[in-house]
Amino acid sequence: MLRPPDTVAEANEVTYGQVERQVKEGQTLQG
Repeated sequence: MLRPPDTVAEANEVTYGQVERQVKEGQTLQG
């Protein structure tokens, strides 16, 4: 990430995207 988020909502969206990806990866690893 080259710049800080402009708003809290943007930061939350970025964080949620990261968490969602990790959850999907975890589900895939678990089968």
